[in-house]
Amino acid sequence: MAVAKRILPGLLIALALASCKGRQEAQHHDGFPLVEVPAVIMEPEERALFAQAHYWEEFFALDGPTDTATVLGVPAAQVEQALADFIQLSEGIGLEEAQAGVLGLFSALERKQAEDTASRCYRVMCDLVSKYMYDPNSPVRDEDLYLPFVRAAAVSEYTSEDMRPAYEYETRMCELNRRGMFVPEFKIRKANGTQTSLYAIKAGYTLLCFNNPDCADCKTVQDQIQSRSYISARIASGDLAVVSVYIDEDVRTWRKHVKAYPDNWVVGYDPKMVIRTDELYNVRAIPSLYLLDREKKVILKDAPVERVLQYLDNLFGE
Repeated sequence: MAVAKRILPGLLIALALASCKGRQEAQHHDGFPLVEVPAVIMEPEERALFAQAHYWEEFFALDGPTDTATVLGVPAAQVEQALADFIQLSEGIGLEEAQAGVLGLFSALERKQAEDTASRCYRVMCDLVSKYMYDPNSPVRDEDLYLPFVRAAAVSEYTSEDMRPAYEYETRMCELNRRGMFVPEFKIRKANGTQTSLYAIKAGYTLLCFNNPDCADCKTVQDQIQSRSYISARIASGDLAVVSVYIDEDVRTWRKHVKAYPDNWVVGYDPKMVIRTDELYNVRAIPSLYLLDREKKVILKDAPVERVLQYLDNLFGE
């Protein structure tokens, strides 16, 4: 999937230019209109909050066409980059404020669609937000950010009837295991036949990884985790537990590859298949990573490995 990679540099450039170029350039249709952060707002956090809250105002004030190449007259590639930057910006502020900004995006989109009900803007923007915030291949996916958007889309009068069931389902999935919630308990059977459970594993933090030993991406993520020099030491001290869980049916194949996992990880499979069949977790693709605190509350849900490692790096000092 062609998800924009220039996320943080693009965001920093946008905020810098927005503070000095003013409104004249922001009106040009050959580029996404940048947020103009007032110079009197000096603190980085306050600037980020202002930018996130007002990010889409200039864009939805445009009157350009929406077609295969443009959205409201802005080149589609620039709108996609702007959305990726918006998500990155939202990750740097509080969740409540970030979700309010996302809901503000949807409300502005609805108002724009009300002006011209024949426009494709609503459907195109809904598809883009889903692609970047929810698609399991997106490196900026975040179900907690997507939740207020998809919840509103599920009941909006501008949502087509063919899309409504999908949005309703995605809403239910995003409501599972949100940030700050206790995750569901489940049993873990190890290769030697002994059984434990998620809540029986005691550690300051738990990195829960749903994966498959035959999955190349899973092996890449495993190597990325193990590349951190502090992982083994933090596991030994009890500050961290890494829990690898196989959630598919072919346990025989899993057993053949179980020795490929690090010895200090808790490695097992779901013996009753409850994770998938009971929808305890929304595992849309593997690998899927959850970072939990000491009480097994969610810190990060189905997060890209880069975001998980950034959190652990900040926590453990690498």
